[in-house]
Amino acid sequence: MDNLDNLIKHSKKIKLLYVEDNEQAREATQIILDEFFGEITVAVDGLDGLDRFKSTYSSNKESHSFDIIITDINMPKMNGLDMIENIKKIDDSIPVLVFSAENESDSFVRSIKLGVDGYLLKPIDINQFTTILDKILEKIRLKNQAKKSENLLQQYKEITDRSAIISIIDKDEKIIYANDACCKITEHSREQLVGLEYHLTSEYRQADEIYDDIWSTIRDKKEIWQGVTKYIAKSGKIYYLKNTIKPILDTDGNILEYIALRHDITDIRLAALEREKLLILEKSQADEASQAKSEFLSGMSHELRTPMNAILGFAQILEYDEKLNDDQKDSVHEIIYAGQHLLKLINGVLDLAKIESGHIDLFVETIELSTLLDECFTLLMPMVKKQQISISHVDIEGYSVHADRTRLKQVFINLLSNAIKYNRQQGQVEVRIRELNNKNIIRITVSDTGKGIEKTRLNELFQPFNRLDADTSEIEGTGVGLAITRNLVELMGGQIGVESQLNSGSHFWIELPHHSIDNIKEIHEVEINSVDSPITNAGKQHIILYIEDNQANLKLVDQIMAKQEYIKLISADNAESGLDLARAFLPELILLDINLSKMNGYELLSEFQADIKLKDIPVIAVTANAMILDVEQGKAAGFSDYLTKPLNIEKFISTVDQYLELENE
Repeated sequence: MDNLDNLIKHSKKIKLLYVEDNEQAREATQIILDEFFGEITVAVDGLDGLDRFKSTYSSNKESHSFDIIITDINMPKMNGLDMIENIKKIDDSIPVLVFSAENESDSFVRSIKLGVDGYLLKPIDINQFTTILDKILEKIRLKNQAKKSENLLQQYKEITDRSAIISIIDKDEKIIYANDACCKITEHSREQLVGLEYHLTSEYRQADEIYDDIWSTIRDKKEIWQGVTKYIAKSGKIYYLKNTIKPILDTDGNILEYIALRHDITDIRLAALEREKLLILEKSQADEASQAKSEFLSGMSHELRTPMNAILGFAQILEYDEKLNDDQKDSVHEIIYAGQHLLKLINGVLDLAKIESGHIDLFVETIELSTLLDECFTLLMPMVKKQQISISHVDIEGYSVHADRTRLKQVFINLLSNAIKYNRQQGQVEVRIRELNNKNIIRITVSDTGKGIEKTRLNELFQPFNRLDADTSEIEGTGVGLAITRNLVELMGGQIGVESQLNSGSHFWIELPHHSIDNIKEIHEVEINSVDSPITNAGKQHIILYIEDNQANLKLVDQIMAKQEYIKLISADNAESGLDLARAFLPELILLDINLSKMNGYELLSEFQADIKLKDIPVIAVTANAMILDVEQGKAAGFSDYLTKPLNIEKFISTVDQYLELENE
């Protein structure tokens, strides 16, 4: 009973087309059918039944078509078997059940050929009917399930076709299917693609390594291959695809075919290539700008140092003129003081510009901090005494860092001199060193007892030319020292910071790595020292040739040498005259400017080196080209020494004496 109820429950959802011409038989049978089917459409003969089937089926809405047909055989106009034959031509899958009053073998055989699902004799045996109906319902269920799966598959296919480029390749590497997207991007018709070898779909052949990788992955390893490939369509258009290629296997693990799903990433790829080109262009432009900046700095250094050479040079000569009265000497001292301050500012600006443009190299070595700090303390002792400051240090022994010695000394001098300058009278400066907990960083702290800095203004400290209103005070400074200090510390792989409190003082600290830094080059600095002793020397006369096209510089050196009785100076204001004088007088020493007109200093040096009579005469460059690369270039070219303007007269005379071998005379 439960099975029958379950059968009726499912059959009530079925749409039935019942075809019977005999009214009494139709009414009697329909009583039974009403128990099983919820929706019954009745036709009175075969032709009527065919018309009703067509009318529901032609709407192409399968939800309105019939699920099962039950028909008699012998009917006017069109018998049941002819109707079934016509319906099967429209839908071969629809279940059909035949009710017949005659047991005719021909009708039975034809019914089987037509593929009917049951053949029952009238009167209907209810048990036979329910048995056949149960099988038909299962067939309908499977049919509906297949329709749902097919519908889902069709939707999946539609969305996949819209979003992906799909092709299927057989075991012989030939295409057996290609969707519309594949045809569109390759610019081939489906007929052209099917049967074509996989690699012939493009005018561009991939590298052999790519093909080897693809086939070794999908054929030999039977795994999915993913990657990006480049193609060229028939029109010459370049396109890029992101590929996922998978082998399709049977239950035994044998390869049946390969399916390739691809996505067009041409826009993304071309955008990336454009970005790459842009980056290359930007780098090239940055390099050109950096080179231009370097050349500008070199030229600016030369142009600024040339007049400063005359200002400071003549002022130094006047400083030791015994005929000057006290007021005149005081005026000269002011000129020298202002000139030296201006020179410091020029050097600071150029140094800062070099650092910011990346044109500074470092030579990193292991440096014992206590030794370097002792050197700094000694250099700053005059300032300490003048300001009546006491300097102390705590725990500075036994610590070392990896840094550039010259640059680190520059950092310490800057921090210590600031701590002294901005301190109070009879104040204190303390240097303390400690190793941070991670054992890789050394912290050096310079503390003072000055007036301190407001917390809101601490971020202004490292801005170039910002002296926090100190420029209105009597304290010397250019305002670029801390900016240079910060850049140098960071270039050496460290950090710098400050803590301060008003009316209590400031604590500047730097942290440097305790491990080596690779790939850092060595540099050589030429420093200009201040003059602190008069011009003196004695001995016989020695011939020196000075070649310089700037009249002020010629006059300056002439006056310097005039005070040296042991020197006979001859001069030339151009390279050609200088070469003639050198050959005529064979001087013991040649002083040569580099930026000469027509023939520059390097070209003239080559002439000296090529002349058998002149090649052994030492040649000293005396030039305003004071950049580090200028110094290195000069020494590499063969200059015996390299002096930069503005000249430090004491150092200048000492260098001349050295090459004249007069130091021990």
